[in-house]
Amino acid sequence: MGMVAGGDFFSELQDFCRERESASRCAPFEEICCRYEHLYEKYSASYEYLSRGVEDCAATRQCSVGGLSMHRGFYSPSHLDMVDSDFKRGTLLKKCTGSPRRSFEYLFDRFGRMICIYCFRNRNKEWGMSSAELFELTADGTLGFMYDLRNERRLVRISECGYSEADGTLTRYESAVFGAQGISEISIEIPCYEYGQLAGFYWYRYNPQYRLLNQLRFVFSKNENGVFSEFTVEGYDGFRRMRTSPALLLSRQ
Repeated sequence: MGMVAGGDFFSELQDFCRERESASRCAPFEEICCRYEHLYEKYSASYEYLSRGVEDCAATRQCSVGGLSMHRGFYSPSHLDMVDSDFKRGTLLKKCTGSPRRSFEYLFDRFGRMICIYCFRNRNKEWGMSSAELFELTADGTLGFMYDLRNERRLVRISECGYSEADGTLTRYESAVFGAQGISEISIEIPCYEYGQLAGFYWYRYNPQYRLLNQLRFVFSKNENGVFSEFTVEGYDGFRRMRTSPALLLSRQ
């Protein structure tokens, strides 16, 4: 789903970014970037504070293998695995004990709320814990703070999930990835529901360095049995606008 650079791509991109319409379109996402930059300043050195007491509050644990292509693996709030087979959630294990090659370990409190996620990766031929994501409750959802445990506990991702007060369904999923020069990408998914079933979603990706906004809309359609089984994708108001695709099979139902 990414764009391939070639030919006059970068000159076209520069012209696009100078357009007044492009700047106007990107303005709301610049505000979102400012919000996450403030959160970064506030929580960049808060690993000790957020992790205090987490292990003691963990009532249950679950582990999974695979899923490293998605934020949080099996429990990712993203729906990208439904429209792109390159995204995999992995498999939830029946038990954590005896699973030295697990990819994720999820900690839940006694109310069933996720309070911590440990991610495991291979580094220098050694499989070990690479990051920890810790959470704080907000008025209508949760904030997640992912720290790189192999790089001085540097804060590398901040995410937020919003939920409906009526039925608890996910209404918005945001993620800000931080690199050496600050935010490298903002990703936002907004699900659309039809009678309680996921019927599609909007996906926004914003690169603040190039002021490049990529917007996609996925629309699911039902088969003769009333099950969502196909989708179309439409690119709109973005660089090199794409047409609506033909119907494609959902990777996951």
